[in-house]
Amino acid sequence: MSRMIRDEIRFMRAVLSKGESEYSSHSEYQRRAAIEAARLLDRIRFFQHERLIHLLVTILFALMFFLSFCVMLFVTEWFLIVINVLMLSLLVPYIFHYYTLENGVQTLYGIYDELLRIAEDTHA
Repeated sequence: MSRMIRDEIRFMRAVLSKGESEYSSHSEYQRRAAIEAARLLDRIRFFQHERLIHLLVTILFALMFFLSFCVMLFVTEWFLIVINVLMLSLLVPYIFHYYTLENGVQTLYGIYDELLRIAEDTHA
């Protein structure tokens, strides 16, 4: 998923870097920006859904970790230590993955806003 977001950001930056000089007219440039903005909005919705799912999984793992950690403080059994280490080893990558998703979607929001600005620009 992180690679998909990076690829989308790279593709959209390439579209933005072409500039108006690549198109035959300003209206063609605006039309292309509107098309890309609509396509990007669909991709952002997909990434937002993925981000929500990962947020819920991350919260679930964090709650499970803290619950088992609190139990471990009162009941010192070796298997609780093993469970805590395993949950922590899953929680840390989930947090980093969610961080990557969040920052990628925020970057795509900025690119989308720029595409909308180009599409709605009225100067000729």
